[in-house]
Amino acid sequence: MRLETSAGAVSVFGVQPLTNAAWVAAKTPDTAFVPGTLGCGGDERGGYVGRACKT
Repeated sequence: MRLETSAGAVSVFGVQPLTNAAWVAAKTPDTAFVPGTLGCGGDERGGYVGRACKT
C-alpha cells in the first residue's frame, strides 16, 4: 500500500498470510493472535513509526 500526500509519501509492505483455520485458537491457545497498535507521524525532524504488542 502506498499513501501520497502533499507533505510526503509512505509505503507499507509485508502482509502476513493466515496460517491457521478460523477459530483454531479456541482449542489451541498457542496459535492466538496478539493484538497490537501501530502509529505513525512526523514533524520538522522527520517521520516515525511505532508498534507495540498488547499482551
